[in-house]
Amino acid sequence: MERPVRTEKILIFAGTAGGLAFTLLPLAGGHFVFTLLLLLAAGGLVGSFFSLGLSYAADILPRNLLPAANVVSSFHFSIGSIIGPGIGGLLLEFGWGSGVFVLLGSFYILFGLTGLLFSPRQLN
Repeated sequence: MERPVRTEKILIFAGTAGGLAFTLLPLAGGHFVFTLLLLLAAGGLVGSFFSLGLSYAADILPRNLLPAANVVSSFHFSIGSIIGPGIGGLLLEFGWGSGVFVLLGSFYILFGLTGLLFSPRQLN
């Protein structure tokens, strides 16, 4: 019987590949199709991080801690929703419009690489 893919591997792959798509977005310039494909890839890969993170929490935490994990995830999501547009607006105001995508992509790539460093090793 084949082992199922672990949620952490999906998070690492989606974060790294989605971050790469966001980072490449400024290179698309005015090419509509290239921009569309990169946005579709990035959104598809990182668009469900909230629910995927809760799924990962359900994999690694005892059942009685899942409500607390949901609250912590909600706080982090809310903080990001408040701070993110402000940082993006500052980058746009100071003339680095592509910096929004480079910064976002870099954070997702950093997330993926950090996941590789701190994920538990399988002995099989």
